[in-house]
Amino acid sequence: MDEPAQPTVVSFPIEVLDRIEHAVRRVQDCLDHGARLLHDYGIRYAVGGSNAASLWIATVDKSAVRQARDVELIVHAADTGRASDVVLAHGFTRMESAKAPSFGLIDSSSKRPILRLTTCEEFCEPSPKFNEIVRVQDYETLTLDALVRQMLVRHKLDDRVDLRDMMDVGLVDATWPSKFSPELAARLQHLLDTPDG
Repeated sequence: MDEPAQPTVVSFPIEVLDRIEHAVRRVQDCLDHGARLLHDYGIRYAVGGSNAASLWIATVDKSAVRQARDVELIVHAADTGRASDVVLAHGFTRMESAKAPSFGLIDSSSKRPILRLTTCEEFCEPSPKFNEIVRVQDYETLTLDALVRQMLVRHKLDDRVDLRDMMDVGLVDATWPSKFSPELAARLQHLLDTPDG
């Protein structure tokens, strides 16, 4: 009789933990810096995407927060140029992107964008508006309704993961599909019906 396979043990150098900690701190620093810049220059913004999801989830269960890979700040379309100029003048560099204006940190060797500027006009229905902002943990952030709508409109993998995380902590439940248009309601209902993906 064959011997049972032994589990593979992989050891990582301590530097790996340092890199993980650095990556977490880098995103947090970028969020702090970017949000402060826009506020100081009088550009209205809201935290969106995964960081907004994390802020909302932390109001319920901090242990359920998933680390975001980058920062999304939402501005009016008319303010995109000015917002870009502000961040470029204060520690960021422009990076190529097919969609939203994207930026990296000048002092970073990473080729991944750390900051994206998106516009409220990309996800508001039926017409653009920018009045769904609340203060969550010291940041101007999309209201929970607006955030869920943003993620349903985009419906990318990251958005679907964030929505499932919000469902797991009870922020979004079976009463929510009725808040949205039939198309968005169907997307949300599918996520509710398939909690394990």
